[in-house]
Amino acid sequence: MERETVQNNEVQAEEVSSNEEMPQVEQVKEENAVLETQPEPTKPVYDSEELQAIEDQRVKFLGEYRSGNRIKSIVFFVVMFLMVGTFLIIPNVGQGASWQLPVMITVAVVLLGCVLAFSFLTRKKMTEKMRNYFSVFYGNMNKYVFGSKNFEKVVFENPGKIEDHLFIDSNLYKDVLEVRSRGATTFEYEKKPILVCDCAGSVKTDKRVAPIFVGKYLVTGNKYEGKEPIYIYIKGDQRSLPPTNLEDVKVVKDDAKIAIYSNDSKWEKTLNTKVMKIVNSMKPNKELVDIAISIQPGTTYIALGYDDPLMVIPLDRPFNQEPVKGYKKDILKACQLAKELD
Repeated sequence: MERETVQNNEVQAEEVSSNEEMPQVEQVKEENAVLETQPEPTKPVYDSEELQAIEDQRVKFLGEYRSGNRIKSIVFFVVMFLMVGTFLIIPNVGQGASWQLPVMITVAVVLLGCVLAFSFLTRKKMTEKMRNYFSVFYGNMNKYVFGSKNFEKVVFENPGKIEDHLFIDSNLYKDVLEVRSRGATTFEYEKKPILVCDCAGSVKTDKRVAPIFVGKYLVTGNKYEGKEPIYIYIKGDQRSLPPTNLEDVKVVKDDAKIAIYSNDSKWEKTLNTKVMKIVNSMKPNKELVDIAISIQPGTTYIALGYDDPLMVIPLDRPFNQEPVKGYKKDILKACQLAKELD
């Protein structure tokens, strides 16, 4: 699975979304084949009301999306019918008449104007419905993920873009071409303010634009006063996207699971036993591909690289709660690490 699909899985691209957002919605597939009779699929059972609400909203939005597409198709064929009829009938009725061409042009302009106005209004309406779905999706996910007493003051923003420098300032990745984000959420973990969002960074290569990070991105303050940053990379499998901006940083530890980089000779003072215990507990899994951590003076950046099951907002398939349950455990460890660095 190529993780650049995070940039391509839009709901019919421009039809339901604007270029200001980082689209992640699965594309609805055309039902153009007669299916064999099969048993009714079992509806998934969700662990909480919050997760069930996501599935309920997905079903509602999918119905609205398909209904909108059907209406657009009907309008298109009606307009085409009227257009063809006009250009076939008028030349036969008004042969050689001076009014023939002006009437044909007028009808064509009016029909085209109607189509453009209809497209604008339906796109605007569908974009609003999509944002409502996003609000329910992220809002209820946050209620589930941040539902314990350790989390407070959870605030979700929609669409929730972050400023590019929050990604670039981690210094984990070089030559960043574009930063796309959404779903920014601020919260407090044991009174410590933290920001998390869906984020995707990309670079320009010789042949194409390629991803350098796709996942959940955390930013928070720290009390690190060292002169040189400390970087931690928890390695994953073949899907991994390792940091690309650490060539000039000394490798102070490197094994099969973790690599640590720093030009600070006292890095072990910061990465003490308590910190490393948390770091060693943060392990990639089926959805969590890899983890990159940047400890800059005053700010900690934690990049949790995730695969599509968590990052792609579902549309034509039932919402899968398992990746969200894993994310809840992962972000708790990330928050514990951020807290320990104070």
